[in-house]
Amino acid sequence: MIECRCSQRVRRHNGSHCLSGTMGILVAIGMMSGVIWGATLQGTVVIQDTAIPVKNAMVSVESRRVNTNSQGFFTMDLPESVVQVRVTANGYDPYEAFVTVADGITTHSVGLAIATVIQAPEQTVVADREALTVSQYRVDQAVVKTVANQALFSDTMTALKMLPGVGSKSGFDANLYIRGGNSYEVLGFIDNIPLDNLYFFGGGVSVFNPRLVTAVDFFPGGYSAEYGHALSGVMNVTTMDGLSQTPHGELDVSLTDMNYYQTGVIQPDRTGYMVSYRRTYYDLFIPLLVSTDSGDPVNLPYLEAIQGKLTHALNDRHTVTLASYVFNEGVSRMPIGLQLDAGTLTYANNRWIVSTQWDAILSKTGMNRFIVAYYVTDGFYNANADNSMFNSQFQTKTWMLRDDVTWQASDAHQVTVGGVYYMVNSSESLAFLLPPNPYESDSVTQNISGDTQVPREFFSGYINDNWQVTDRSTVMAGLRWDGIQTGDFSIHSYIQPRLRYTYQWTGQTTLQAYYGQYRQSPLNTVNAVVSGNRSDGAIQLVQTLADVHMEQATHYGMGFTHKATDYVTTKAEVFYKDYRDLSINTGEGSETIYQNKGVGNASGMELMIQRSAAQRYNGWATYTLSNTRRKDVDGWFSPDFDMTHMINLYGDMALTSLHHVITTVTYRTGVPYTPITEAVIDPQTGQKRYVTGGRYSKRIPDYFRWDLWFEFSASSIIFPVPFLPISDKKVVGIFPIMEGRLRFGMYNVLNTTNKIRYYWDDDANKEAFVTDFPRILIVGMTVYL
Repeated sequence: MIECRCSQRVRRHNGSHCLSGTMGILVAIGMMSGVIWGATLQGTVVIQDTAIPVKNAMVSVESRRVNTNSQGFFTMDLPESVVQVRVTANGYDPYEAFVTVADGITTHSVGLAIATVIQAPEQTVVADREALTVSQYRVDQAVVKTVANQALFSDTMTALKMLPGVGSKSGFDANLYIRGGNSYEVLGFIDNIPLDNLYFFGGGVSVFNPRLVTAVDFFPGGYSAEYGHALSGVMNVTTMDGLSQTPHGELDVSLTDMNYYQTGVIQPDRTGYMVSYRRTYYDLFIPLLVSTDSGDPVNLPYLEAIQGKLTHALNDRHTVTLASYVFNEGVSRMPIGLQLDAGTLTYANNRWIVSTQWDAILSKTGMNRFIVAYYVTDGFYNANADNSMFNSQFQTKTWMLRDDVTWQASDAHQVTVGGVYYMVNSSESLAFLLPPNPYESDSVTQNISGDTQVPREFFSGYINDNWQVTDRSTVMAGLRWDGIQTGDFSIHSYIQPRLRYTYQWTGQTTLQAYYGQYRQSPLNTVNAVVSGNRSDGAIQLVQTLADVHMEQATHYGMGFTHKATDYVTTKAEVFYKDYRDLSINTGEGSETIYQNKGVGNASGMELMIQRSAAQRYNGWATYTLSNTRRKDVDGWFSPDFDMTHMINLYGDMALTSLHHVITTVTYRTGVPYTPITEAVIDPQTGQKRYVTGGRYSKRIPDYFRWDLWFEFSASSIIFPVPFLPISDKKVVGIFPIMEGRLRFGMYNVLNTTNKIRYYWDDDANKEAFVTDFPRILIVGMTVYL
């Protein structure tokens, strides 16, 4: 039980003060905080229905966190408002509730239950209390919400990019490069549903809305047999639902978008819902103010996300969740350069997922989770510039069935078995102009078109056993089978063993070692051959399905975690990945023929020091040493995602009970690139031809960025949109007054020029680099509805 007593304390302010600032590209926002009353929230965390205290339980209120002492007691200073309290502890179910910290004393009591895999009226089976920490991270809601604010677009991936072993190429890049792996080697789940397209803007922003995340389970290697189709890493993002959340709503406004969600209860303890809507707003105003040299409006890409859940408890044993996820993006006639006659880009990418999840307690020792999902992705891409053109239309439809059964076979064995089936049909039609090839003397402009149909079926099954061998040692052993059929080709199937050993050396130190084989479908599955007379442009594009196998990565790793104090934990790990059957292009000239002839490896070490929530500050520091090598038909090389050294720092310090300062620091070694030494005019064709140096023989300069911002609670915030019916309190009867949080600061405080991509500048006839964002204002507000 947690007893929260809130005693009023009047701060030295007896009047009110106003905060004003500028938010967004075009919208001026006035903000005002009124009389701020401080309060003390205190309580004791005990095991449900007992008087036994829970030591080191984390009590979180937004970005403020404290840990309970040996008697289960905690205390923190808070503003007088409605706050979300979250309590987590190793081996216990998390607890969340919204508490009104009001004038006088408020008492709020809850139960903190021991974590279970099965709950039945007659029996409760307790799960393993010691969470795995080597090659496994659980990023909680408070960290995701806080760290996501550091960039131009709020993104859940921003928090994951701060973890050890995770690389990224820029601030506007949501792709994760995990332990020397390519970005496509990462599998993402949203509420246990695997996604095949995780990003907006070609990888700039992920589809995971940080305002909806309750936790992210992140596995950078050595994951169990439950997970497949990923060579490097897995992330499972869990979002809110109305049944497990106290009714609440938030509206967040940043520099780029507005983000709203609401949870509610339809029938207490039985039916709840969550709805959310996110959309950029800069694209609505830019065309009104910015135009090309010829006077045409400038359009910019937009993103839009709509998510909803309806959860209903049929009875004590059965719960059904219906969910829908819509992710849209696009742009209409965006100029390439400052002149529309220089070229335009138009595209649309629309994704829709609908799913049903059924959770059932089958018996005293078994439970089942069954999911049915249907995906649709469609869109087009049209680019026209000078004498070049590219048009594409695409569509993918997917059915997925998934079933997982957990069975407590005995006190020592917890067994999980499951299976997944996908049926995927993809189609694409494209047409493009191929400019003259500067390496071929008789080459001319060519008109090419083609259609592709890629039907696929995936079959997977697994068994996993968590075996408590002794009080100190645990073995996780698993076996996974994956099968795939592409078109009319034969089914390719694979058996993948997984093994992890954990030894509790002392009360503070845990040792772990793991081994596992992993398979994933390659990106390159279509062969293309251009035939015909190139001198007159009479050519044909012939596309056929490639009979390629699933790629393989074998993981080896070992490491330890050590709890140095009640608040400080250290972690060290070494890893090695061996790649086989990589799909590479073995064709010559303009033809592409993919075969499983590529190999590679990645190795390195990770160090991490983490300070968990204490009275004033928390955060972590990480260092990763990594080396990546790949081999194709031209030999061994270091690819353009090899990052030798990576350092990440994250810190959150409470200056007062209401004010926090948050900072992040990112450093990494520059990635390899192939330099162009000169550009010459071919005397035969008159076309420019590039002379290159050694493949990936140079590196982009190292990347360094420091971000700093402040967040603080305010009892009164003037919301800048007039007449919104979100509050009865209004300024001059127009602008709503709300409670919430404000933030402001700087992205790239030092205005460091970070080069992120190499290219040849034809106008200047020299090499050049694309740079990351310069110093950008971080500003935003969150209001509680």
